[in-house]
Amino acid sequence: SLDRDVRARDELDKLRARFSELAGVIHAQVLKLQAADIQLREAITALSHDLRTPLTALGGYLETIKMRGYELTSSERDTFVDLALAQYRRLTHLVRAQFDLAMLNSTAFPFDPQYSSLSDLVHDVGQKFMATAKAVGIDLSVTTPPVGVYAIVDLGLLERVLENLLSNAIRHTPPGGRVAMWIQEDSSRIAICVKDTGKGIPAADLPHIFDRYYRGTNTAKTSEQGAGLGLAIAKRIMELHGGEIAVTSTLGAGAEFCCYFPRLKSSGTRSPSRFYGHLPWR
Repeated sequence: SLDRDVRARDELDKLRARFSELAGVIHAQVLKLQAADIQLREAITALSHDLRTPLTALGGYLETIKMRGYELTSSERDTFVDLALAQYRRLTHLVRAQFDLAMLNSTAFPFDPQYSSLSDLVHDVGQKFMATAKAVGIDLSVTTPPVGVYAIVDLGLLERVLENLLSNAIRHTPPGGRVAMWIQEDSSRIAICVKDTGKGIPAADLPHIFDRYYRGTNTAKTSEQGAGLGLAIAKRIMELHGGEIAVTSTLGAGAEFCCYFPRLKSSGTRSPSRFYGHLPWR
């Protein structure tokens, strides 16, 4: 009888422990759902705000053309049409960025990594921005190792990440500044880095810089302001590659973004090496 009582208490203790464990799991799931709900509400609010501004401006320009068209000179009409087109393009960019991020988070997304040359990709993307950088008085340098660097990547997606980083770097660097992109590697991983001598990122913004819709306190307020999704998209693309993207910055002294990839296993024909771009301000 005593043994039965002991066994019964043991079983009851096990049940209590199991129920407690299940309650903890359920509580954690509830918290996750609540957090997801808050994030969704914040995303909808941010997107609504982003859409409202260009829609209001677009409507205003079109109403002006419709109601005052006969009073406007040809030059004035062209100006209003150009402004309306600019807002249309902004809306298109916002919607496309939102769609792209949704697709990247979908299991149906056609992620297609292939054995590819990172050296060629970095060189080609850099060349795309040479004329743009020169036009605004920025010295853009692109450096790759003397021996080709390869990885398993989706070239189209990675190209988008690098274009976003270079575009941001050039936009946030004043005339006379410098932007550099280079590859570095060690025995375990490869990195593609973009560094600028721009205004930098406040320390309070750094933990949130890759959050969707996040705009830091140092963000320029312009009519071409983006959807706040570029870096969130970059982060998701790097996650798909089994890598990560990181940033270091000092306010007033520029920023450095690095995309990290797992290194391909050595075939025995090349020993692990390390290469750093020759940057005059490193």
